[in-house]
Amino acid sequence: MSDQGGQAQTPPTPQVGASRSPAIREAAIHALSMHVFGGVSPGGGKFTMDIDQMNASLKQWSQFLEKLQEDARTARPMTQVKPAGSDLDAAGKSFADGANRSGQAYVNANLAAQRYVKGYIDKLTVVLNAHTEVDQSNAQQFNQINQSKTGQPDQKGK
Repeated sequence: MSDQGGQAQTPPTPQVGASRSPAIREAAIHALSMHVFGGVSPGGGKFTMDIDQMNASLKQWSQFLEKLQEDARTARPMTQVKPAGSDLDAAGKSFADGANRSGQAYVNANLAAQRYVKGYIDKLTVVLNAHTEVDQSNAQQFNQINQSKTGQPDQKGK
């Protein structure tokens, strides 16, 4: 088929969003494997929460969201395919319509994934902020107790 109106039958370069899905899947699996709460501690079955792990997890989820957003931007042309032939070419129009529906389905799935990841980031941020506030409150209480017993504030808490 010929190249008419600047529209080629096949894109000259691969679509980034289409080829990235295995990388995104791996990033999601890795982020999930670094579970927010640190899992079971080696010393037994007690609940642990590590600030460094939570910050690392938040960073991974944020990077994942950025990749999804980049994919959504680069996928827009997948929803704007024009028929290669004339406007009267029913086969070309049918092909372009199908490609546009497929591209739109990809964009919709990507936006749904973005909403999920953003919600997870928001929840993780709330948990992290609450944990930080509790740690700060506990440190202040420790310093007050320590100061009342020794007359000196704890140097580690400062």
